[in-house]
Formats: sequence, structure tokens, C-alpha cells
Amino acid sequence: MIFDLIIVSEEAGVKKPDPQIFRLALDHFDLSPEQCIYIGDHPTNDVEGAANVGMNTIWMKVNQPWQDSITARPLHSITHLRELLPLL
Repeated sequence: MIFDLIIVSEEAGVKKPDPQIFRLALDHFDLSPEQCIYIGDHPTNDVEGAANVGMNTIWMKVNQPWQDSITARPLHSITHLRELLPLL
């Protein structure tokens, strides 16, 4: 298995950007938000949701446009997963 944990919103009973779904992952691994980087393609559900619980974020610019109303700022923006390794 590649991933140690996969949280499915329907099973968890909560959907992004609700802070609780991000906290489920933090609690599972016993990590603080500052120890994590959340990588996602949706500016509101992923970037803003994770940032609101204190996680650093990386926005993958592939599907969703950035909205001016979003106050969170990702550490980086990428267009392909191969761009991640040099950033980490």
C-alpha cells in the first residue's frame, strides 16, 4: 500500500473544507498542523480548508481557478506532481 491513511468524506461523515476532516488525519498520525504540507487542486476545499487548521499548503493548478475571495496563500503552486520533489 502506498498510503498509510485515506480519509473518504462519505465514510468520515464530514467534507472539505470542514476543519474536522483535516484534524482526522492530524490526529491519526499525532501531528500538529505545522508539521504538515497539504497538497490539493481545489483552492477553497483544499488550500483554504487546510490553511484554516494551520497546515502549510501547495496548490496544484490543474482544474479550479483561484478566486479573489480566498485569503489563504499556498507556499507554492505547481502544475504537475513531478514539481513536488524539489520543493520538499
